[in-house]
Amino acid sequence: MKRTAQKVLFVPNGRITANRCGLVPPVGKTIASNRSSSTTQRREFHVTSNRAQATDQDKQKPLHSKEADLNASSGTWGKQKADPASAPRGIGGLGPVGLTLGLIFMTCTAWLGYRYYRVTTVYPAPVRAQIRIGLKAMLDHDLEKAEEALRRAWSIAETLPPDSMGPEPLLKLSGISIQLAECLEKARKPKAAYEVYMHTLPYFFDQFDVYAPQTEQAAQRHSEWKDVPLSGQGRLRAVGIANRAAMLAQHLQGTGIEPPLCTTSTSELPSRWTRSWDEIELFLRTFAVTQVLYLTSHTTGIPTAALSTSPELDSRLPSWLRRLDLAAPCEALADCYVRRGEIELALPLYQTTYYFLLSKSSLPTASSISLTGPLWAASGPPPDSTTMCIAASVLTAMSAAALGVDSPKGILANKPSGSNAGVPDQSTVRSSRITAVRSWARESRYLVDLGRRSAGGKSYINSMAGIEVLGREREDADKAKGQKANPGGAKPNESSRHPRDADLELMEKDKRLVKMDLERIQEAGRRLGEIVLEGQLSSQNSQVFASKLAANPTCERTWAVVLYNTGIVEMMDDNKSIAEEYLQLALEQSRRTNLIEGVARSKVALMELMSKGGNSKA
Repeated sequence: MKRTAQKVLFVPNGRITANRCGLVPPVGKTIASNRSSSTTQRREFHVTSNRAQATDQDKQKPLHSKEADLNASSGTWGKQKADPASAPRGIGGLGPVGLTLGLIFMTCTAWLGYRYYRVTTVYPAPVRAQIRIGLKAMLDHDLEKAEEALRRAWSIAETLPPDSMGPEPLLKLSGISIQLAECLEKARKPKAAYEVYMHTLPYFFDQFDVYAPQTEQAAQRHSEWKDVPLSGQGRLRAVGIANRAAMLAQHLQGTGIEPPLCTTSTSELPSRWTRSWDEIELFLRTFAVTQVLYLTSHTTGIPTAALSTSPELDSRLPSWLRRLDLAAPCEALADCYVRRGEIELALPLYQTTYYFLLSKSSLPTASSISLTGPLWAASGPPPDSTTMCIAASVLTAMSAAALGVDSPKGILANKPSGSNAGVPDQSTVRSSRITAVRSWARESRYLVDLGRRSAGGKSYINSMAGIEVLGREREDADKAKGQKANPGGAKPNESSRHPRDADLELMEKDKRLVKMDLERIQEAGRRLGEIVLEGQLSSQNSQVFASKLAANPTCERTWAVVLYNTGIVEMMDDNKSIAEEYLQLALEQSRRTNLIEGVARSKVALMELMSKGGNSKA
């Protein structure tokens, strides 16, 4: 069957988000491809007051005592005892509510004072004044004024000796440039932001001097900056900056904007030469992966080849280095290879990314990865539901890359032996690819299901008690069926063009799950006072998902992608009825989560399926 462009699987943008490049040290986090903006946490304080209740003696006490009545009848006022309920309570006469509010106020004041102290003491006074102006201008959305102030702060900081910055001067200096680059990105000046990033990288690695624009500011740099030692946190900051610059280089491809001239003094290249944006992106992505693997291996003492599967990685990682920092550059480089058509280089990187996200002591090694069995053999689910759903999206990216291979390369190709070793059977290669993608789709379903159960709370887990964790029961059914039909262990001769009972059973569970999802999402909408509209895109749906009352938004959108990818695999295997069911489920889930790309792709696939004899109702 001829594959068309509509069958290419898709992966939602922003799978791995890790943005640590901030203004204030100790260290910024690794920045991955989509991964630029930082989020603000909001804390709401709810105060409840419990008022003292009167005792039985107080309730039985008459309003006027006998002594008071006698004094009143004689025209004189006697001394009455004070009412205990009206006496001042707490410290300084404050009740529980007043004490709680006062404590909150003092805590917030102390925290703001500490933050102010940090900002006003991290940088020298001349730099500090300009940073204040720039940050205030950004809050006022005056990006032009903010750019001018931050550029002045950066220029002043470069002319000062590193000792004036205190500990970790490279982190503090790069924090200013990162803030300036973010301001330029908000002002829609991607090339200027790219030049700022590339001007910062030579502080960490001299090899970037050829890429940095030659300006008067660079000539005024203090000479002692070259002698500052590079710490582990500084190397991680350089990886984040390189990833961010690579993302801007990717964005600038095809825009007609010329990359800046590179300057070199070597005899191998002319004194002024230019690289294309795609070459610059590949160079930066490769640099980021190389450095983060070297940093991790040097810090933990684990060989680079064993990092992704080492059971001791978690216990040896320092507090400032996380698994996401390792996975993000690998995934970004894999995406870059896919765009360049080098699929055989992308697939191993996707596998490494997957293992960095979910590596456990019981994981198989990278060489024993199975095309038909589950990729993750851990005894229990990892604690973070978002990480599981991110790992599932990495598997969907692997599926998209595998089905995009134009020649039999990489792990999906079955290399025949003998005299025809150079001419593989195309039907065998196609069958192998479909088998692998089907396996990855099952594993994605399994991870998303675990993540959704973890994020849904007790009520969701109780409602799911009658449904097994999706994806894993299929493996047992296949094995049992193969052993029953072939007691001697021979491979069953079963046509893949006829739906198997396990496929239909799994599809029914998926349909039941999607129906239960709608009830759960509608209940969350009622709690917010919103109506979840079924069958169409709606801003109310986005508000419900953004509130995270329904479930984890990352898991919900990944679930829509998994449903779509499963439908495409069944469509390629000519299981039209199952394919149509899954594409309809993907369309419904994409509408609920306002995943516009999922809605568009599902409709196109359903229309193509209908043209081949299906009964689509898109």
